[in-house]
Amino acid sequence: MDRGRASTYGAELPVRIAIVAGEPGPAEGQAPDRLAALAQALTGRGHRVELATRASPARLAERTADRVADLPLPHVPVTALYAGRPDAVETGAVLRSTPAWADALAACWLADPPAVVHACGPDAALAALSAARRVPDLPVVVERATDLPGTPDHSPDSATRLRLLRSLLAREADLLVARTRWEAALLRRLGAAYHRVAVVPLPVDVSRFAPTALLGEGNGPPHLLNLDGGRSPEAVPLLAAALRRLPGLVLTVVGGPRTASRGQLRRLPETAHRKVPGLLAAADVLVAVPSRAAGGAAVLEAMACAVPVVAVENGPVSELVVDGVTGLLVPPGRPALLAGTLRDLLSDPASAQALGIAGADRVRALHTWPLAAEHLDALYPAVHPVA
Repeated sequence: MDRGRASTYGAELPVRIAIVAGEPGPAEGQAPDRLAALAQALTGRGHRVELATRASPARLAERTADRVADLPLPHVPVTALYAGRPDAVETGAVLRSTPAWADALAACWLADPPAVVHACGPDAALAALSAARRVPDLPVVVERATDLPGTPDHSPDSATRLRLLRSLLAREADLLVARTRWEAALLRRLGAAYHRVAVVPLPVDVSRFAPTALLGEGNGPPHLLNLDGGRSPEAVPLLAAALRRLPGLVLTVVGGPRTASRGQLRRLPETAHRKVPGLLAAADVLVAVPSRAAGGAAVLEAMACAVPVVAVENGPVSELVVDGVTGLLVPPGRPALLAGTLRDLLSDPASAQALGIAGADRVRALHTWPLAAEHLDALYPAVHPVA
């Protein structure tokens, strides 16, 4: 939305940035941590940051304050703003609560507008764009525009409504932040102008996700881990078919339906994101079967921990894993090939260690929060230019 804005963003640093984030679905688990990391990275560059989120404001403020206090830079206050939450987390309920959320945001910003709004997630973006229409010259940057708000309600027309919502965000946002080139292409297919889409590599908190032990140092059989059980419907059937060709191996699948462990598949319920580093520390290989829309955070977090990755080639993961260098890619729907790839990797600990080390190096070179903040810092003036 070109509103003919004028600003002195580039001449007056630090600036005030309002981060707006929606309700994470039960399989997400990362939203509060990601908000705290984003706030920390931007305050580390000297900006003043406010958070407007549906999450518990007291919990988020406490967690964010802890992270900001660890910065080796002057403290910049971070305020968590409570902006209402839906009565349920189904997609329809989340979206129905958006107008009230937009009203709360508009009232806040009319009294004291930020320099730029950074909305994370489609419901947050819809509320932020609605609120910004009532505030003169307030640009809105949107990331995670293609994510699902809340959990699917499986109504007959839900897919159509979501497609229209994503298309609306793609056309109306002042700038869209994509995490991969694959996502950038999707946003442009949804109607985003080419120059309004920028790729900022998906960041990882490398202070929490870091190498521990190397493959082969533990006792007993190799420990395989999958974190896609609650996100990808293809994961469990494909993994079960592959494991039948790998006798003696057990794979832990996190997330998905609450079903009992059976045979070689050990099932765990969806776990809090803060526990994922511990799961990865105990793993010898991450076996990733992401859905096509998945952002690939779990793959990057495993790489950051120097855990070798074997991933089904799908969507953004094809960009995040350099086949044969930082991990191994296999085509979708090929359980025999997946089993053979795992068998070969587990029989060659030196190659597995080399993949893990290269993956950790790549994450630290391209996917850290300070680098993401640097990219964003260069993008914000483009939507809030100097007069």
